[in-house]
Amino acid sequence: MNECYLHIHACTTLLPYPSHFRLKEISLTLSDEEQLGLVIVGGVDSPNGSLPIYIKKVLPGGVASKDDRLSEGDQLLAVNDKILLECSNNYAVEVMRKAKGKTRLLVIQDY
Repeated sequence: MNECYLHIHACTTLLPYPSHFRLKEISLTLSDEEQLGLVIVGGVDSPNGSLPIYIKKVLPGGVASKDDRLSEGDQLLAVNDKILLECSNNYAVEVMRKAKGKTRLLVIQDY
C-alpha cells in the first residue's frame, strides 16, 4: 500500500465501524475503452446531507461486474491515489471516469 492508502487505513481503524465491516483493496485492470461500471451516490453535495461515497449499482458488462468483488452498498474510500472522503459526487465520478490501466479501489465492505 502506498502512503495515501496507509493514511486512509490509519484513519478508518479509528472510525466506529461495526466488526462485520472490513477494509479491502481491490485491483482491476481497465483498457482505454473500458469503464468501471459503477453508479455511485453520496458526497458532500448530496441532497440528503454530506454522505460518504457508496456504490449504488454495479452495471452489467462493466469491469467491476465481470470481476464480481464489488457490491452495492460498498463505501468507496479511494480510487488509485485519489481520496474520496469528504468529496463531491461529481469529483468521485470524474476520478472513476479517468481510471485506466491498473486501478486500485479501497472500499469498506459489509460481510
